Amino acid sequence: MTSNEIEAQIRYLLATEMNPWTLSDKLFGPTGLFGLLGPTLEERKRVGRSPIFKEAQKRIRELERQQAASFREEVRQLGRRPAKTS
Repeated sequence: MTSNEIEAQIRYLLATEMNPWTLSDKLFGPTGLFGLLGPTLEERKRVGRSPIFKEAQKRIRELERQQAASFREEVRQLGRRPAKTS
């Protein structure tokens, strides 16, 4: 797979994957796409400074914030429910 094909897959995932943990694993995990872009130490350093790498980190943080906000709202809603009595 060429660098352009890998970057296209990364961009597709950034646009479609809504789970931050899944996205992180697909991009940065042991078999992640960024590992394919930078198999050597020097190449990994270059990839780590690239705009697409920074975009991926930003997207994951954004998804994490959205998920945290959703969780806070669920907890808030649960706090409003009357206590169950047996």
